[in-house]
Amino acid sequence: MVLSAPYLRKIRHNYGEVHAIVLFTTVGMMVLASANNLTCPQLCLGVLLRTPGLTGCIVGSRNARQGATIASLGVDISDELVAAVSAITARLRHDLGAIPA
Repeated sequence: MVLSAPYLRKIRHNYGEVHAIVLFTTVGMMVLASANNLTCPQLCLGVLLRTPGLTGCIVGSRNARQGATIASLGVDISDELVAAVSAITARLRHDLGAIPA
């Protein structure tokens, strides 16, 4: 939410309804990841790595603890999980598109 605020101000969508939609989307991704014994970074990077034409992701760390967890990010993501993430993000785009600027 904190990271989305500058972008939402830029596109003139910085108000409560939009924040609620983004929050619900974030929670949906967290629940989806947890239900499949994944972390959100594992789910997101796994889906990104399934993108046609994308051959890799460069992941950086800010401290030693984050650096130690980078190795656990590379997991196989099923077609069903990719479809679920796509459905969540499609709903987000739809809901945000329905809100007037």
